Amino acid sequence: MKIIQVALPIPVYNPFNYKLPNNCSIIKQGCRVLVPFRKKIILGITITYHIKSKVNLKKIKRIKKILDKNPLFSKNLLSVLIWMSKYYHKPIGEILFYFLPLQFKKNILENIQIEKKWKITRKGIFFKPKKKISLNIYKALKLIKKIRVIHDYEFQEQNIHSKTILSLKKSNLIYEIYDNKIKNWMSKLRISKNRPKLNSEQINIIKKINSKNKFFPWLLAGITGSGKTEIYLNATEKILKIGRQVLILVPEINLIPQIKKMFVQRFNVPIDIFHSYLKEKKKLNVWIQTKIGNNAIIIGTRSALFTSFKDLGLIIVDEEHDSSYKQKERWCYHARDVAVVRAKKENIPIIMGSATPSIESILNAKVGKYFRVNLTKKTGKSKIAKSKIIDLSNQIVRNEMSIYLISRIEFHLKKNNQVMLFLNRRGYAPLIICYDCKSSKKCFRCSSFYTLHLEEKYLKCHYCESVILIPKQCSNCGSTNLNTIGFGTEKIEEIMRSIFPKIPITRIDKDTAKNFEKIEEKINKIHEGESRILIGTQMIAKGHHFPNVTLVALLNIDGALFSNDYRATEKLAQLYTQVSGRAGRGKDSGEVILQTCFPNHPFLRTLLRDGYYKFIEKSLKDRKEASLPPYSGQISIYSKCHSNKLAIDFLKKIKTFVERKKKENLLVLGPIPFTLLKKSGLFRWKLVFQHPSKTSLCNFFSKLLLNYRKYLNDKKIRWIIDVDPIED
Repeated sequence: MKIIQVALPIPVYNPFNYKLPNNCSIIKQGCRVLVPFRKKIILGITITYHIKSKVNLKKIKRIKKILDKNPLFSKNLLSVLIWMSKYYHKPIGEILFYFLPLQFKKNILENIQIEKKWKITRKGIFFKPKKKISLNIYKALKLIKKIRVIHDYEFQEQNIHSKTILSLKKSNLIYEIYDNKIKNWMSKLRISKNRPKLNSEQINIIKKINSKNKFFPWLLAGITGSGKTEIYLNATEKILKIGRQVLILVPEINLIPQIKKMFVQRFNVPIDIFHSYLKEKKKLNVWIQTKIGNNAIIIGTRSALFTSFKDLGLIIVDEEHDSSYKQKERWCYHARDVAVVRAKKENIPIIMGSATPSIESILNAKVGKYFRVNLTKKTGKSKIAKSKIIDLSNQIVRNEMSIYLISRIEFHLKKNNQVMLFLNRRGYAPLIICYDCKSSKKCFRCSSFYTLHLEEKYLKCHYCESVILIPKQCSNCGSTNLNTIGFGTEKIEEIMRSIFPKIPITRIDKDTAKNFEKIEEKINKIHEGESRILIGTQMIAKGHHFPNVTLVALLNIDGALFSNDYRATEKLAQLYTQVSGRAGRGKDSGEVILQTCFPNHPFLRTLLRDGYYKFIEKSLKDRKEASLPPYSGQISIYSKCHSNKLAIDFLKKIKTFVERKKKENLLVLGPIPFTLLKKSGLFRWKLVFQHPSKTSLCNFFSKLLLNYRKYLNDKKIRWIIDVDPIED
């Protein structure tokens, strides 16, 4: 009798055994099934079959119903998710259901239902009602006249329901244009001839990349403005010509519009996007259209990596160094590392590009795991921007900026260019302080102070998002002698508007760009020259190509110079290099100004004198001497609890258990408090495990979870495992 393993959406590491239904000889891997579990019927996903069970066959229950004829997860994608379960120590059922579209989880859809498309008829275009029509009919006609071709989900987003759509169809005002055949976009493929001339470095790299058809992990290391996107486009062209699909990952949503525009201009194929801001109906449609092969290119953030493809031929990971690829909430994984595993399982090339490759990727290239290719020249007429450090301790400072910086802003604006001001701190001011008793308003749920947001007229915690009204007097002593300390992007915008009242200004941070549409609108304003001064946080620091920006100023990065995190200098070097790379990408030369109170700090001197790559070489040497990652493996256990004592005691018990069965060369550090001890009402501590061998550490941790599992079921504690932790 055939037994099949089924993964269930519960926190249990191993799948469960079930018999096949009566009159069924086989079920494919990756299909949804309904199974009896305890006293309920729940949804599961098939993992493996043709296995023998140690349990008595009479005790094994039968699958109640098979929901899918064809797998929702391909064999290769399923293999990746199983690998993730083992490497990241996360139950396979929870992983599968985490990446499954919501409608499939709710058991709404049996088999794959493809969204219909509708087009307006000639009658619909010229339709003038002779009698009153319903508001929904009016709305639907107005919408489809504007868009011409529309999906079901686009109607539903406007609260236009299926009855209205059917009524329009019966009246011959719209007609269905969907057919069940996969569009043969390959036969219609047209590639724009309007493309930049490649330099010798680009030509050689494209030849190398296009010579490999199987799994090959490329590390594309190129200075900012060296034409990495052109490498992506040429590699994509080769894949599209053989009818295969391409996945492009970007670290943040705000980078999608720009890269999508470049690919749309080059290729006349179906290109879609996938990210967390999409509505569930749209996510489902993108997922299905990609699975059946209708989408040629998918561009998205880390969640796009788990889309099902009909025939994936290439993965591109842009800005591979970016920490946004690491998921840190609910459970932890690194999308770049998983992308490499997926490329290996699919047996396809992967290109990881960055002007500031991560220290892990540079080491992987050194030891032969990745194959590094370098772009060392700027494309076109652009030149490397000149850098200057401004010592704020001996400069006249006006409104948080040196007089010199203000004069340079004025100079670049007079030349009709754009200016970018970078400050990685949103809000108006990070602190309101009472000048009499020196107290400040702390968040009641976090170990952090409230930030002043003057436009919204409230104080806000940037960790738990709680808000309170701006106080008129000190809650500690009753004094009205309150003032702000420090500055954020909102205050910089106010200062710039007062100095340059006639210059259009755009601010991009989480407060002004709250959704994808807002981000796209603001980015377009900058590209079209409607904005002359750009102010922003790290949302503007990476990947953007603004050819008219000739001055970039980093207003304050001093706080990052004195971090106790051993990765802090690497992150700061990447941030500085990325931000400064936004200057001088067009025909005019660029200028970078860094304001600091510590101009002689060794880090700044080394980075500006020697550049990013020499700095990383030194960092690798330091890490090796200290036996720190990437020369060792690390796994952290985080405990979170309303009680500080319980959070600590939970980790102390694990440490005591581990030390009784301690592995040779295993280092156990902690419990260590997070830099921000309390967040959203929970105290946070961590226990760090370190070993010279990643494989040995992973195996040890699997055994630890198996043997200690019963002690982890403390309902008062929220605990998370973080493999290869990168930050608090």
